[in-house]
Amino acid sequence: MRPGDLTPAQVSAWERMQDGAPEYGNPFLSPGFALAVGRVHQQARVAVLIDDGVEAGFLAFERNNLGAGSPIAAGIADQQCLVARPGVEWRPQALLAAAGLHSLKFENYPAQRLPDGSAHVVEYGSPVIDLRNGFRGYLAERRAVSKSLVPTMERKRRKLEREVGDLRFDFESTNVNALHTVMRWKSAQYSAMSEWDRFADPRTVALLEDLLAVRTPGCTGTLSVLYAGDEVAAAHFGLRSRTVICSWFPTYNPRLAKYSPGLLLHFLMAESAAELGVTTFDLGRGEHGYKDALKSFDLRLARSRLFRRSVPGLAHRLATAPRHHVRPLVKRHPDLEAVLVRGARRVREIAGAGREARSGVLPR
Repeated sequence: MRPGDLTPAQVSAWERMQDGAPEYGNPFLSPGFALAVGRVHQQARVAVLIDDGVEAGFLAFERNNLGAGSPIAAGIADQQCLVARPGVEWRPQALLAAAGLHSLKFENYPAQRLPDGSAHVVEYGSPVIDLRNGFRGYLAERRAVSKSLVPTMERKRRKLEREVGDLRFDFESTNVNALHTVMRWKSAQYSAMSEWDRFADPRTVALLEDLLAVRTPGCTGTLSVLYAGDEVAAAHFGLRSRTVICSWFPTYNPRLAKYSPGLLLHFLMAESAAELGVTTFDLGRGEHGYKDALKSFDLRLARSRLFRRSVPGLAHRLATAPRHHVRPLVKRHPDLEAVLVRGARRVREIAGAGREARSGVLPR
């Protein structure tokens, strides 16, 4: 079903499942996030698992016209997972059939929870800050690991205040102009790094503006801003639940780069989040020096795909498989070669059009 068609009772059931298990604490797994994405992404869907007439699990995803599924808000969502009641076992092939999918891509999925039959599995680490012992406990841990990190940060903090202006930190700002500053600086950063600009897609802009006002137990839009005098030194927009805050779009004033205001911002965010009872600061996957400096450990995430046992499902598998995996299959089934090659080509064309649409090249 579409996220907006979920009943209040279903939303409440989803929230209870998320709140009742620490492994589902990430706000990207919440109904609040799925509902916000559904308001700007027409292809957003939620698979609802039913057991004896009662909701047993929820999986948010997006579906294209060829029955290819991808993570909801693919490319910007930091985690994906089926949220279910304890002990629930689900059949991947049944889910694909019921959802009208021939394939389903997983991205940033907890590696230990990948369903049976997952293909093309690639695991990787995703750094997190451990706040279970509070912010003071985290600082003690960092001092034990690095003798220079915390003293250097404190020295640069004093220098920033002395040379630029008094520091002021707002952990939960509602300033829309500050949010647009985050987007503008991030766009410039993406351009400098020759990366895909997430904010070239107006849906992403609309999504963040929407999430800024979301206040639910499992998903609260959190805009944090560090000021030096009257100037924004660093800012971040992300999401948090009762137990997890996610670093999503961190950025800083390039004019003040020598003071490392972005690093200071993360320390201030961790301190404020810990005071609210947050136990995990998820820094998000990606290789960046500041993440290595800040992290306590890595979560094990993975990307993979599920394929339905059907001819279209086989075409989806061929379209995404390494070539050396495809040749033996075609040799064993020469009568299918022409059909599968055409199907694989069409899947690639649709996937390419989808990427262009997300980048703003094509009208939606």
